[in-house]
Amino acid sequence: MMGKKIKAMIIAGSADLKHELMSVLYPPLRDLVVQLIDVEYSGDRGFHQAISQAADILKNVTLLKEKSLISDFMTNLASDTNLCIFGPNTVMKAMKMGVVQTMLVDQDSNLLVANIVSDGDNDGDREQFVIIDSIESGRSSGLEIKNTKPIVEWMIDNCPQYGAEVKLVTGASPEGHQFCAGFGGLGAFLRYPVEIEEEEEIEDDSREYDSDEEAF
Repeated sequence: MMGKKIKAMIIAGSADLKHELMSVLYPPLRDLVVQLIDVEYSGDRGFHQAISQAADILKNVTLLKEKSLISDFMTNLASDTNLCIFGPNTVMKAMKMGVVQTMLVDQDSNLLVANIVSDGDNDGDREQFVIIDSIESGRSSGLEIKNTKPIVEWMIDNCPQYGAEVKLVTGASPEGHQFCAGFGGLGAFLRYPVEIEEEEEIEDDSREYDSDEEAF
């Protein structure tokens, strides 16, 4: 637990044991307790019973964290702090620049990241990565697609090498739903304000991302 910040606590136990524990907890820790749960068993069996009964509680805690995260995102956008961005082209370019601190991705996104081959300027063909709605839409745009990955999987695999943390948005909270429906389910918090030049979109809503590194 060193270096980790406790967000919430659930205490489970039989009879009065959990209440006795609550009475001796350090006050700041006591304030973090979100639920007391009665269990009938001890040991592993009691632990698994507590986890099962806490499922809805843990889900609510997750939704509260999502609500707070997306609210911060919306507030930054409304305040023009230049610390939050959205849109595939802008987000992908910012990630390549190494300025993304936290990547927000709709966990149910159907977008794909395609590894394509394009004509290089001086040294032959070069590999690029583009976000596409589907393989069919990419090919109809004339893209030479080598392979693809779901965007969620691609972000989880590649964001760490650029120092970015990935947060999946469920869309179950009103704020999460607004993010997924109104912002394309892809956004980011930046480490510091930076001006990112917009690039022209590839036809049929595919989005280009150049890279000299193998990301598949």
